[in-house]
Amino acid sequence: MCSRPAPWPLVRGLRIPVSETHSDGKDTTTTTYQNLVVGVSTPGARPTLEITKEGLGQRFLGAIGFKDLQLESEEFNRAFKIKTAQNKFAYDVLHPRMMEWMLADQRAIRFPFRFERSTW
Repeated sequence: MCSRPAPWPLVRGLRIPVSETHSDGKDTTTTTYQNLVVGVSTPGARPTLEITKEGLGQRFLGAIGFKDLQLESEEFNRAFKIKTAQNKFAYDVLHPRMMEWMLADQRAIRFPFRFERSTW
């Protein structure tokens, strides 16, 4: 069996500093956070699928008719916003066991993820 390295890095990581500045009119404080973005190459292109935490803005938009993809789990729909270029791909990825795991694991709620072309 011959083992050759892939022609591209399979996993890439990038730290992105994000600063927030707050002022109370008298004092100003700046806090810097380190966001880590990780890309994992997949063997072939996939449709875009982005899964993020559902927020008040999305709930408001949903109330006036702008809805993201809704799955069979109401609990999952309340917790996550799903944006996709192809519904079938989202249904294939977000099967009942995956939704159950994502609802139980706080990392899935805190860290959004995205499939785009050949990277997720």
